[in-house]
Amino acid sequence: MNMKKPTIKQVNLLLLIVICLQASNLLFAWLPTYVRLILNQALFILLPTFIYLRWAKLPVRQTVKWRWPGGQTAVFAFLIGAGLYPLAIYLVIFFQAVLGYSLPEMPEMIPTTHLEALLALIALAVMAPICEEFLFRGVAQNAYAHHGPTRTILFVGFLFIAFHLSLLQGLSIIFLALVLGFVYWRTASLPAAILTHVGANLMAAIVLTSGVWITGADEFLLAPATAVAGLIIALLALWLLIRTTTPEPRPEAPVTTAGRLAQGWPLLAALPIFLVFVGLEIFIGRSPKLAAPPIALDPLPWQETQTWHYEISNIIDDPIGHATCTLTPETAVVTLICDQEQEGYEVQDGQSYWFSIDFVGQRTVQWQRDSYAPVADLSDHEERQMRWELTNETITVEVAYSGLDTRVTTEPLPLLAQDVLVSSGGSWPWQLTALRFEAGATARLVHVAPDVWRPATEDMGPVVQTVLVKVDGPEEIETPAGPRTAWRVEVGKQEVAWYDTAVPHTLLRYFNGMETWTLTD
Repeated sequence: MNMKKPTIKQVNLLLLIVICLQASNLLFAWLPTYVRLILNQALFILLPTFIYLRWAKLPVRQTVKWRWPGGQTAVFAFLIGAGLYPLAIYLVIFFQAVLGYSLPEMPEMIPTTHLEALLALIALAVMAPICEEFLFRGVAQNAYAHHGPTRTILFVGFLFIAFHLSLLQGLSIIFLALVLGFVYWRTASLPAAILTHVGANLMAAIVLTSGVWITGADEFLLAPATAVAGLIIALLALWLLIRTTTPEPRPEAPVTTAGRLAQGWPLLAALPIFLVFVGLEIFIGRSPKLAAPPIALDPLPWQETQTWHYEISNIIDDPIGHATCTLTPETAVVTLICDQEQEGYEVQDGQSYWFSIDFVGQRTVQWQRDSYAPVADLSDHEERQMRWELTNETITVEVAYSGLDTRVTTEPLPLLAQDVLVSSGGSWPWQLTALRFEAGATARLVHVAPDVWRPATEDMGPVVQTVLVKVDGPEEIETPAGPRTAWRVEVGKQEVAWYDTAVPHTLLRYFNGMETWTLTD
């Protein structure tokens, strides 16, 4: 007598419910990351699965095949998952290159305390394997098993990939998804599939917690040699598992009068949810600056006038000049004055060419002390005087060369940039001393290049871009005053600044895409 099994229609409806619950998980983003993930697995995956089994009056242990596969098979199953983990990481790198975007960095995913590391281990290596395997292998794969092992493993693997609501993450676990289905079919044991899942996720947990527990584990586990060795181990363990196990016979197809549409409509209903999340992922991945929050700055840490001296070098680190910058914080306005002397140069490096003329000049930048909104930006060199300002969401630039009429150009501020700090290379490196430094943090600001060549209009004028600000580090850098530990802040694709990790976060170095300013005292 055949035991009652989950039906395709019921399981598809269960999957729709779980995917809807997964989508609603965004509402709980205020919870600590790994607390939220643990609750998500328990309440939004495992609990609905158990409720379904009870509602359908299906015996849990027999339905999901909760039987121990034996110690030898258990070891093989674990090694298969552990060995496949580096492959998943390299697949992420590959598909990032193919698709042209990457997932946004999430600093909150990196544990910084022992408690966070423990919660990460529980969420990734315990809860996710148990809860997800109960649903996908224990219930879903059983419902589809009468279609034959190949079709069932492929289809349930696809459902498992889609369940993650991420194109990049889904593509990276293609092989793991198929192997999980294969191990479950071959061993007829849910614990075996769970152990394969544990193997992969345990490696991920070790990498994520390496900053707390095992220093350097991430570099070792993700090294190319380790990835090759892991793949060999996984293939060997899979071969041994096949040699030592015999799959159960294919179950008979259940008697049903429901058509394909009646059975499959819950999956069709889930498709728009998947497409919305993938669309958001692609949008955020390709335009991270638009998805990032506006940059937030604390009050400047100085109450008195500050003076700094910088050595200037070109792209190949040859010294070419020096600058002295004085910052004066007044009641309402902050004034930054940089006096600069620089020799001209020509540099050929491969196919790239850089040059600059001799100049001596001064740049004066003012911004509102509370809001950091720009007040004025004036450059006065021997050959040129330039001033730009922001008025009524319009940037106006005035440029005058000796003996020539003043040229005035304007550029409207983009609509999506009107809630963001507007700055330029002459001000943001010093303004960002008030940044809230956190490794992996991102934000956006509006970057103004006041007077550059614009190919679209074939003239000189302001170019306004919303750019991504990324914080990394701390890292050690060399300065004339000796080694310093610094935060690295990248603004857009070319400009980078390094700030002292000690408060106040003094600007130690600034690269503007052509030249480097380095603090000398």
